Amino acid sequence: MELVSAIITTHNRSPETVLRAVNSVLSQTYENMELIVVDDSTSDYSQRQDVENALRDASERVIYIKHPTSRGANVARNTGLSHAKGYYVAFLDDDDEWLPNKIEEQLKGFTDRSIALVYCGTVIIDDEENKRRLSNSSFKKGNVYYELLKKNFIGKIAVVL
Repeated sequence: MELVSAIITTHNRSPETVLRAVNSVLSQTYENMELIVVDDSTSDYSQRQDVENALRDASERVIYIKHPTSRGANVARNTGLSHAKGYYVAFLDDDDEWLPNKIEEQLKGFTDRSIALVYCGTVIIDDEENKRRLSNSSFKKGNVYYELLKKNFIGKIAVVL
């Protein structure tokens, strides 16, 4: 069982929102995972300490890293990558959630070492109108490298493993 590193980057989010994302990682059916949360909030964000405390209380499995000042989402992702120990890496934004079997199902797609990534669809939830819709309902297979360079048909980073 290969280790999977899940990396959540957060920026000026409430503790409740970040915990929702964190709990969706901690609830995965695939268990050999590490969870790295990189806090890229501004230094004056009033709930920053509350987020840190909530994450420290959530689980000893959470590796919490705090940038002294906001440096941007890509720098935060790279910080997470520099601490990751997993063979596979998956990113999750702080306001998104994974279904419980996401990682387990995506790992089945790695049938050999030549496969670089596996992606999935997303369920978009509109709480105001109480609606749900599926995006990414058609998927490309095979060597899609050049197609992906031309157009991002995958979508959000949270769907990739």
